[in-house]
Amino acid sequence: MVILVLQETKAYIGGDEKFEEIQKLRGFKSYRELYTKKITEQENLGEMLRNTQKDVKVYIPTSTYTFIYIFIHILYTENFISLIY
Repeated sequence: MVILVLQETKAYIGGDEKFEEIQKLRGFKSYRELYTKKITEQENLGEMLRNTQKDVKVYIPTSTYTFIYIFIHILYTENFISLIY
């Protein structure tokens, strides 16, 4: 645990060339930076999902009601009734 704390401290202070090479290889400067980035990405994806769900909730009932209206209209037309009898 102490080693991880020292590594995180080195990441912010810098100056250790060997450690900076390791940072370049793993693709992130510190674990705090990595997890902050991942959390931000997930929050953005969640916001996009909520916006998409709002759009779907707005458009689906309209199309559903339109389908129901057309279906009922077909049921009550004279052509459909004459087919039954």
